[in-house]
Amino acid sequence: GLKSRFSSKSRQDCPLHSNRSIKSVPNLPFPLPSFIMSAPITGVMCEKISKSAVEGIEATVLRTVERKPCGPSDLRIRVKAASINFPELLMMQNKYQYKPKLPFVLCTEGSGVVSEVGSDVKSYKVGDKVCFATMSGCAVEEVVLDAKTCFPMPNGLSFSQGAGFHMGYTTGYHALVHRGKLQPGEWLLVTGAGGGMGLMAVELGKALGAKVIAAASSDDKLEACKKVGADYVV
Repeated sequence: GLKSRFSSKSRQDCPLHSNRSIKSVPNLPFPLPSFIMSAPITGVMCEKISKSAVEGIEATVLRTVERKPCGPSDLRIRVKAASINFPELLMMQNKYQYKPKLPFVLCTEGSGVVSEVGSDVKSYKVGDKVCFATMSGCAVEEVVLDAKTCFPMPNGLSFSQGAGFHMGYTTGYHALVHRGKLQPGEWLLVTGAGGGMGLMAVELGKALGAKVIAAASSDDKLEACKKVGADYVV
């Protein structure tokens, strides 16, 4: 079920996803009728503040969530996968700067299929595969988001990979390119390289032409770093 697939970005394939049927109708190019809008959907929720990330994950529950109307600038998306990031682990402990009101639906990014398109949206159509990011609320069977918060899912990615794509790679790109000004042929040392963000930094470093040294705490993690292109591991 959905809750049993709850996992963190410390794993290479880091989805929170479900093989349960999505409780939405076939793709429609017009607003959902009222009798369908009243049907409940399910989300993974945090209902209480926990003392640790592990305790917080164990305390997650499945709850019904009301469907939202699709506005002129919105997309309705049947969620296929969602990933949990470090900010959500802090939110569960009330340690993050953004503090959502309890209870809240978990996960800050996800992927899925567009099932309804707002009247003002011209860049997407029903059936498009998309990735999306928001401060919370992606671990639910269906989301309604402003189209500006979504982007087409890159070809070749699974939904699980698409759900873990946005936060890690954009953060890594900003760090290495915008701030670090990494150039081809330079050396890049990635510490904590065995986690999700670290592996992404290794991949990006290699794509940018750097010589990458990956540092991690176990042989298994170092092997994972080698698989994504690290030149040297310590």
